[in-house]
Amino acid sequence: MATAADPRWLQDHGIDLAPEAFLSLVRDAVARIASPQPASDPHDDLTPAEVEVLERGGFDLSARDLGDADPVARTAAEFAALLATSASTADVAERLGVDASRVRQLLGANRLFGVRSDAGWRIPTFQLTDRGLLPALGEVVAALDPALHPVAVHRWFTTRTDDLPAEHGPLSPRDWLRAGYPPATVIELARHL
Repeated sequence: MATAADPRWLQDHGIDLAPEAFLSLVRDAVARIASPQPASDPHDDLTPAEVEVLERGGFDLSARDLGDADPVARTAAEFAALLATSASTADVAERLGVDASRVRQLLGANRLFGVRSDAGWRIPTFQLTDRGLLPALGEVVAALDPALHPVAVHRWFTTRTDDLPAEHGPLSPRDWLRAGYPPATVIELARHL
């Protein structure tokens, strides 16, 4: 069975990087989002009365290893995958048939979502279609809070929501825009993230 250490496995999953380069992205993602300090004991941040209420309500406040359910580890992994499958400004410019400076202008004007890294801008490809950018992408990106984490933006764009009902079930904001539905609905949702 192939694993993430196998270049073929990475390529099969849309990641055109050597395993060492992918691991480097994971390390950078962890360093960027994870606190170097151990997680605090919830008892340290709560009053005894708050602890009592929460425990009475069924919350388990004991410190424990979350394993695969660790939200920091999951977010770091998603962030590394997002960066690994993202495109450079030059790659996006080529796909759009424009100069790289135009792509940087879109990024600077908050009309295209990107992640600045040590190697330059990385542009998540969920924003691209076979014909160019998603319809109304600029207006949607402009409505997003710039402080949102890239993983939150990716999840929001690609996760189906009952707020976007369609004939065959709910759509993600990305699919809604690709299908040509009115962008105002997605723009309004983006304002409230």
